[in-house]
Amino acid sequence: MASWSRSGSSPENGVYEAENARSEVIGGESSRPGFTGRGYLAGWNAADQALTIHVNVGRARPHQLRFRYAAGAGDAGRRILVNGAQATDLRFPATEGGWDQWGTAVLDGVRLARGHNTIRMELGGGNYLNLDAMTLRRQTT
Repeated sequence: MASWSRSGSSPENGVYEAENARSEVIGGESSRPGFTGRGYLAGWNAADQALTIHVNVGRARPHQLRFRYAAGAGDAGRRILVNGAQATDLRFPATEGGWDQWGTAVLDGVRLARGHNTIRMELGGGNYLNLDAMTLRRQTT
């Protein structure tokens, strides 16, 4: 099972590079400027494409997920599932600078269980999406 490269001081906070995630039929690229890590996942717009992120947390509590992305073809949507249950559909607004501009989509209040958790992203509202990284942060409220 592949896992993401993570940086951060604790397992509940860190940056997870998309190119290290377990992806299903999503190609990698490193041709657009400004990405982090060694690249990003690109050309994501088909129903059979998905991404699974494995994270471990020390305590059950709400977390914030921040996705760094580019949506040069217009608004995109992705379904987010946590531990197999649908959490929400997340909108990724079009990035004004096209594919060379990175944006951030934020999902607050994601309840993670103590220990191992999976965060899965599937096609939602269609359209192309490049995904660079996910930042996980525990929330105090």
